[in-house]
Amino acid sequence: MGIPAMINQEILDYVKNETRKGKTREELEKSLLAVGWKKEDVDQIFQTNPQIPTFQTTPSFPTGQPHYSQNTTSNNAVVKSISTDFSSPVHKKGHKSLFIFSIIITVILLLLGSSTLLLAYDKIPLPESQFKNQISELVMSVPFLPKTPKYILNAAISAQKKLTRMSVDFSLAASSKGLSSTLNSTMGLNQLDLALKGSLDYTDKKNPLLLLNLPVTKDFNLDLRLKDKISYFKINKFPQNLLSLTGMDKDKITPFFDKWIYYDATPLETEARKNLDNYSNNQSPQNELTQKTLSYLLNDEILPNIKMSGDKIGNFDTYKMHLTVTKDMLDRIMDKLAQDYNTNKTGKITEDQKPSKYIDDFNIDAWFDKNEYYLRQIVVMLKARAPKTQSMSIIDSTPLKDLEDDTFDFVIVLKQADFNKPFTVEIPSQSEKLEDVVSAFMESSGLLSGQKNAIYSSVKSDINQLENATLRYYTVKMVLPKSLDDLAEAGEIMKTSVTRFNNEQIYLKTIQNGEKVFIYTLTEDPNNITSPFFSITISKNGSSIEKNYSKSEIDIIIKN
Repeated sequence: MGIPAMINQEILDYVKNETRKGKTREELEKSLLAVGWKKEDVDQIFQTNPQIPTFQTTPSFPTGQPHYSQNTTSNNAVVKSISTDFSSPVHKKGHKSLFIFSIIITVILLLLGSSTLLLAYDKIPLPESQFKNQISELVMSVPFLPKTPKYILNAAISAQKKLTRMSVDFSLAASSKGLSSTLNSTMGLNQLDLALKGSLDYTDKKNPLLLLNLPVTKDFNLDLRLKDKISYFKINKFPQNLLSLTGMDKDKITPFFDKWIYYDATPLETEARKNLDNYSNNQSPQNELTQKTLSYLLNDEILPNIKMSGDKIGNFDTYKMHLTVTKDMLDRIMDKLAQDYNTNKTGKITEDQKPSKYIDDFNIDAWFDKNEYYLRQIVVMLKARAPKTQSMSIIDSTPLKDLEDDTFDFVIVLKQADFNKPFTVEIPSQSEKLEDVVSAFMESSGLLSGQKNAIYSSVKSDINQLENATLRYYTVKMVLPKSLDDLAEAGEIMKTSVTRFNNEQIYLKTIQNGEKVFIYTLTEDPNNITSPFFSITISKNGSSIEKNYSKSEIDIIIKN
């Protein structure tokens, strides 16, 4: 069938062209009918070209075209208009402009992103500022981006500030040739080991909780607890060799071990105390020390020397940092310590104080939690030489002589865990007051009797001095003194001595109608149970009688 006269070749070409672009017959019919073509004319077009597919899934033909009259000329114009809409250069230019704009925006974003990353990782040399630190923190807070030592140290310090509860495991080991010799000769040991394990809670700094165990070597062990401002401690072990050095009877001392002793450290409720408590922050001394130590590593000369890697502590993923501290770094850190703690007027260490002269092989390893940035473990290893000083000459003949110019190997380890987890401190069911234990200990060990003997001897000596002062007073005034104040007024004793004699319970009293002076004390003689009070009776004829009395006997004498 040929093409009707009213359907020219141009419209047929248009239909074929749109068909090649993927348009279906239904879509083309709809479009042609919308602009004024008759249904029978459209059917003739498709009957002329039966190869046009009937069903396809393609984008919709543009709608909203104007309506035209149903004549050939008008329809041809419509065809040209429709054709122009699909092949207009203006339409292609719009796509091109959008593409170029997208590229420009992408380049700008890439430049901004790259600059931000370079700034965050200190690749752009800009001075430290709050803006720079905020950018670094924002960038590195993204989980998949790598972290720098500086970021982790800052994050660790922030985490430590919020930390009020933790468990700690601190240990120190030291050894040297001289130390082995000294310890072996004094305590029977050849090395020094010290540890501290337990839990701390400074949530309320005015009422902290402690649960600690302190082993020093294998022969000393101490338990310590703190709750409600009352300290409890118990000596579990004590070195036998050290005990023998005290010269005290072992059987009299050991009963005081392995028992709980308490001391009430509750302060007075004063306004000054309240203000001091309010001024203090709720951080433990150990926590503040940890923060201070980490802050010393935030130094532009130290940070580039820190090597970082991934590691595990138990089941926890961590960042591991390693730093070999050079002698120059060590001196700078000590300078910073001198400034912070004002150890001298200049805030600088002297040449003799430089730790680089005495410390070698200083290495620090630290592990930080990958999620919360808590310091989980730190290990410090170093070698230290004991400086030779003039004071060493006074111990040349002692075992400490072996320590002179000796080199010590030190390893210090601090582990932290159970961050902000509560724990319970149990109060011992039985405990004794510290003052009572000390008194019983001194009494049992003989220390108290020795102290009492010394006091009693001093009192007897003072009474003998008063005897001489009384005789001088009588020689001048020809009357006996009636009180200690009389002797002081006459210049026979110092006025300040009167107070001391009263504290020693030394008294002076005239008896037998002023014919005699009775000088006595109520300080007991520890070796005389029946008549513990010493006295001297002085007569006008110059005779003196020394004698010990009981309290009842003294009461009878001073009434006469």
